[in-house]
Amino acid sequence: SISKIKIDKQNKILLPYFKKEVELSHLTKSVYFLFLKHPEGIALKELGNYRKELLAIYTSVSNQLDYDKMSKSIDDVVNLETKAIYTHLSRIKSAFYKIMDASHANNYVISGNGEENRKVLFNTNAIDWYVYDPIEDYEL
Repeated sequence: SISKIKIDKQNKILLPYFKKEVELSHLTKSVYFLFLKHPEGIALKELGNYRKELLAIYTSVSNQLDYDKMSKSIDDVVNLETKAIYTHLSRIKSAFYKIMDASHANNYVISGNGEENRKVLFNTNAIDWYVYDPIEDYEL
Protein backbone atom coordinates (compact mmCIF):
# COMPACT_ATOMS: atom_id res chain seq x y z
CA SER A 1 0.00 0.00 0.00
CA ILE A 2 1.00 3.59 -0.55
CA SER A 3 1.19 6.28 2.10
CA LYS A 4 -0.28 9.69 1.63
CA ILE A 5 2.31 12.48 1.56
CA LYS A 6 1.91 15.24 4.12
CA ILE A 7 3.86 18.47 3.78
CA ASP A 8 3.79 20.26 7.12
CA LYS A 9 4.28 23.86 8.21
CA GLN A 10 8.09 23.46 8.27
CA ASN A 11 8.01 21.91 4.75
CA LYS A 12 8.81 18.48 6.15
CA ILE A 13 7.85 15.62 3.84
CA LEU A 14 6.01 13.08 5.98
CA LEU A 15 4.69 9.64 5.07
CA PRO A 16 2.11 8.94 7.81
CA TYR A 17 1.50 5.29 6.79
CA PHE A 18 5.20 4.47 7.12
CA LYS A 19 5.61 6.87 10.09
CA LYS A 20 8.65 8.31 8.31
CA GLU A 21 10.03 11.67 7.25
CA VAL A 22 11.84 12.00 3.93
CA GLU A 23 14.89 14.09 4.68
CA LEU A 24 16.19 16.29 1.86
CA SER A 25 18.25 19.47 1.68
CA HIS A 26 16.25 22.63 1.01
CA LEU A 27 17.33 22.80 -2.63
CA THR A 28 16.63 19.11 -3.33
CA LYS A 29 13.28 19.43 -1.54
CA SER A 30 12.45 22.44 -3.75
CA VAL A 31 13.16 20.36 -6.87
CA TYR A 32 10.90 17.60 -5.51
CA PHE A 33 8.11 20.08 -4.73
CA LEU A 34 8.35 21.46 -8.29
CA PHE A 35 7.75 17.98 -9.71
CA LEU A 36 4.93 17.29 -7.23
CA LYS A 37 3.23 20.48 -8.44
CA HIS A 38 3.45 19.24 -12.06
CA PRO A 39 1.86 15.77 -12.16
CA GLU A 40 1.91 15.88 -15.98
CA GLY A 41 5.68 15.79 -15.76
CA ILE A 42 8.48 18.08 -16.86
CA ALA A 43 10.86 17.53 -19.77
CA LEU A 44 14.34 18.25 -18.41
CA LYS A 45 15.28 20.16 -21.57
CA GLU A 46 12.46 22.59 -20.67
CA LEU A 47 13.48 22.93 -17.01
CA GLY A 48 14.61 26.52 -17.67
CA ASN A 49 10.94 27.44 -18.24
CA TYR A 50 10.30 26.58 -14.58
CA ARG A 51 13.16 28.67 -13.19
CA LYS A 52 10.94 31.39 -11.71
CA GLU A 53 8.60 28.86 -10.07
CA LEU A 54 11.53 26.82 -8.71
CA LEU A 55 13.14 29.95 -7.27
CA ALA A 56 9.83 30.90 -5.60
CA ILE A 57 9.56 27.42 -4.06
CA TYR A 58 13.21 27.51 -2.94
CA THR A 59 12.73 30.97 -1.40
CA SER A 60 9.78 29.70 0.65
CA VAL A 61 11.49 26.43 1.71
CA SER A 62 15.03 27.62 2.42
CA ASN A 63 16.35 29.47 5.44
CA GLN A 64 19.04 30.98 3.19
CA LEU A 65 18.99 34.79 3.28
CA ASP A 66 21.30 35.53 0.34
CA TYR A 67 18.92 35.91 -2.61
CA ASP A 68 21.75 36.11 -5.18
CA LYS A 69 23.24 32.86 -3.89
CA MET A 70 19.82 31.20 -4.03
CA SER A 71 19.27 32.48 -7.56
CA LYS A 72 22.67 31.11 -8.63
CA SER A 73 21.79 27.70 -7.14
CA ILE A 74 18.56 27.62 -9.15
CA ASP A 75 20.45 28.66 -12.31
CA ASP A 76 22.76 25.68 -11.78
CA VAL A 77 19.80 23.31 -11.36
CA VAL A 78 17.97 24.42 -14.51
CA ASN A 79 21.15 24.53 -16.63
CA LEU A 80 21.45 20.95 -17.92
CA GLU A 81 25.13 21.44 -18.73
CA THR A 82 25.95 21.53 -14.99
CA LYS A 83 24.16 18.19 -14.56
CA ALA A 84 23.04 19.45 -11.12
CA ILE A 85 19.44 18.33 -11.76
CA TYR A 86 20.62 14.72 -11.99
CA THR A 87 22.30 15.02 -8.59
CA HIS A 88 19.02 16.21 -7.07
CA LEU A 89 16.97 13.50 -8.78
CA SER A 90 19.43 10.93 -7.44
CA ARG A 91 19.26 12.36 -3.90
CA ILE A 92 15.46 12.20 -3.97
CA LYS A 93 15.55 8.57 -5.11
CA SER A 94 18.16 7.71 -2.49
CA ALA A 95 16.15 9.34 0.34
CA PHE A 96 13.06 7.25 -0.45
CA TYR A 97 15.04 4.03 -1.03
CA LYS A 98 16.68 4.54 2.37
CA ILE A 99 13.37 4.43 4.26
CA MET A 100 11.37 1.86 2.25
CA ASP A 101 11.80 -0.93 -0.26
CA ALA A 102 12.03 -0.17 -3.98
CA SER A 103 8.51 -1.45 -4.79
CA HIS A 104 7.05 1.31 -2.59
CA ALA A 105 9.71 3.95 -3.25
CA ASN A 106 9.16 3.84 -7.02
CA ASN A 107 5.75 5.48 -6.49
CA TYR A 108 7.34 8.53 -4.89
CA VAL A 109 10.55 9.14 -6.82
CA ILE A 110 10.81 11.15 -10.03
CA SER A 111 10.64 8.67 -12.90
CA GLY A 112 11.52 8.98 -16.56
CA ASN A 113 14.46 8.57 -18.89
CA GLY A 114 16.08 10.44 -21.73
CA GLU A 115 13.77 12.84 -23.54
CA GLU A 116 10.54 11.74 -21.83
CA ASN A 117 8.84 13.85 -19.18
CA ARG A 118 10.09 13.19 -15.67
CA LYS A 119 7.30 12.84 -13.14
CA VAL A 120 6.24 11.40 -9.82
CA LEU A 121 3.89 8.42 -10.29
CA PHE A 122 2.20 9.11 -6.95
CA ASN A 123 -1.29 10.64 -7.21
CA THR A 124 -0.56 14.25 -6.30
CA ASN A 125 -4.20 14.76 -5.24
CA ALA A 126 -3.34 12.59 -2.23
CA ILE A 127 -0.85 15.17 -0.96
CA ASP A 128 -1.85 17.03 2.17
CA TRP A 129 -0.06 20.39 1.68
CA TYR A 130 0.13 22.72 4.65
CA VAL A 131 -1.53 25.98 3.70
CA TYR A 132 -0.55 29.03 5.71
CA ASP A 133 -3.44 30.31 7.78
CA PRO A 134 -2.67 33.60 9.54
CA ILE A 135 -5.61 33.09 11.92
CA GLU A 136 -4.20 29.71 13.01
CA ASP A 137 -0.81 31.33 13.67
CA TYR A 138 -2.22 34.33 15.46
CA GLU A 139 -1.56 34.22 19.17
CA LEU A 140 -3.37 36.46 21.64
